Amino acid sequence: MTSMRLRMTYEGILEGTPGPKMNQFVLDHLDPPEHWRSTAVAIDTPKDLSGSLPYWVCFGEFISWKGIQNPAATSQLNYIWFIDSPDVSSLRELITTAFASVDWDEFAEEIDEGMF
Repeated sequence: MTSMRLRMTYEGILEGTPGPKMNQFVLDHLDPPEHWRSTAVAIDTPKDLSGSLPYWVCFGEFISWKGIQNPAATSQLNYIWFIDSPDVSSLRELITTAFASVDWDEFAEEIDEGMF
């Protein structure tokens, strides 16, 4: 992980009640941080948009020193996911739980040799 940012899911929304329309608006406006190097973005979208989304949204930039097809290259992925609370025992636990269902080879972008 090279960077991570957390923010409240409904941050900046001044009025209204969470529901399908507002939740879709939130998902449509999950703008990745400008400093992210890669354009490969995977979003763990909640299945049920009828009620409130989890309270926090996480933005993580991840780099692997191993390429997907070329072992001499690197690969990277920007990942966005939701959590109910940032109160976990460790950052490792937070990331491990988030990545449990992510297929790195499918979503990551391979970067040419010597990029980093």
